[in-house]
Amino acid sequence: MAITRRAGAVLALFLTSTLLATGCSSGDDSSEAAGELYENPVTLTWWHNASQDGAGKEYWEKVAKDFSALHPTVTIEIEGIETNQLQRTRLPAALLSNDPPDIFQAWGGGELREQAEADYLKDITDQVQDEVARIGSSVEIWQADGRQYGLPYRMGIEGMWYNKDLFAQAGITAPPTTLDELNVSSPTCSPRSPRASCGSCC
Repeated sequence: MAITRRAGAVLALFLTSTLLATGCSSGDDSSEAAGELYENPVTLTWWHNASQDGAGKEYWEKVAKDFSALHPTVTIEIEGIETNQLQRTRLPAALLSNDPPDIFQAWGGGELREQAEADYLKDITDQVQDEVARIGSSVEIWQADGRQYGLPYRMGIEGMWYNKDLFAQAGITAPPTTLDELNVSSPTCSPRSPRASCGSCC
């Protein structure tokens, strides 16, 4: 069926881009596993957020070009879209339409969970077990009810800044190490209310 071939090609492209970006190797079995997926022409639409000219955009274009070179029957229509426009406008509208992208970059978390519950996303749990094992717990952001709907292609570190004097005034003797500790230590200082009495500490 055309739908089966299309879904299979989407997954193969997804894994190719993820493995390349995380520096992992898929071994020599990928082309054999693809099998009949590439016998008939298929076109995939891929949205990512590298909308500005530069290394990121060039990299994803190379991923698409390399994949098509390996599988000439697969045409990839790739589009870079500014992050907020992609996540807040284009993607929600496309998922409600009859023509959503086949593969796209997303933040994960609550929005992904809602999309999965609405049956907009493909469950790829069984196909990415090796990648999940290699990447580790960071994959959980792209899970819903224990099922995998995406994988990270890069990871970074974010921090929270706080005002020591305001913490002392609130009776907090040491920086909380979890959000639960933060909420218990100072109920008025919550990530959900950044302008609470503790001011810039949140």
